[in-house]
Amino acid sequence: MVNHTKKEYAKFYSFPLDEIKKKVIDRLQGNAEWVINPLPLITALGNGRGGGDYSGTDEDKVGIWARDILSVEFEIPDEFKELKFNFKEA
Repeated sequence: MVNHTKKEYAKFYSFPLDEIKKKVIDRLQGNAEWVINPLPLITALGNGRGGGDYSGTDEDKVGIWARDILSVEFEIPDEFKELKFNFKEA
């Protein structure tokens, strides 16, 4: 995902099947943490007003791409910086 407004990009990784199975088993046993899809969080408007707000790791990055021009690209544009995040809710 590329943010043309801020000249940043973010990598969205997929989990291998074994990792997904482990997360499901952990969840069923009650000892897993929530892993949140980053796209709705970095484009969110209004976090902190109640009613389902995100609170967890990298909370300060919620909404930083709101209202920016975004696109999905297969190659990273030159001189764009990577935005790193790790949204998890325990």
